[in-house]
Amino acid sequence: MTTKMSSMDRRSIIYVDIGHWTLDIGHWTLDIGHWTLDIGHWTLDIRH
Repeated sequence: MTTKMSSMDRRSIIYVDIGHWTLDIGHWTLDIGHWTLDIGHWTLDIRH
């Protein structure tokens, strides 16, 4: 019984880690999006 519980806990921990990873990647892509927007505004300002 205890071994089954530990394996389940390990699996849930892995799922939680994957969740954190995907969240981090989401924040990264958002940051890159803001960067590209800022660069877009910059280039527009330079052109004007």
